[in-house]
Amino acid sequence: MTRPHIVFILSDGHAAHSISAYAQALAEMQELTAQMQAKVGDAPYSGPDTPRLEWPTAR
Repeated sequence: MTRPHIVFILSDGHAAHSISAYAQALAEMQELTAQMQAKVGDAPYSGPDTPRLEWPTAR
């Protein structure tokens, strides 16, 4: 899985804290996503061949 490139441009001393907070929030979201996917039997997206539900379309 590729990760987006995040660029922080900060002019004050909060850069290290911001990056650390981002990394912590990202890790928490990834863990929660994994837990939710396990609960419902889902799997992470692995490309165009990833199984997915076919949703009905309005006509």
